[in-house]
Amino acid sequence: MFLIPRFQYLAVIFCEPVIWFFMDVELLWAFWRNPKVLAGKQEEKVCEAKKIKGE
Repeated sequence: MFLIPRFQYLAVIFCEPVIWFFMDVELLWAFWRNPKVLAGKQEEKVCEAKKIKGE
């Protein structure tokens, strides 16, 4: 917020992608820590192991 009074709209243009990047990192972290997502990954590993063994 300290850049906006000095550089005006140009600061907003440059800050927006930076903010999106950090929000994406946070969302990916939350997504990967989601129990439903983790259960799906474990299920995929079990299915792949069964395919390899020929079950």
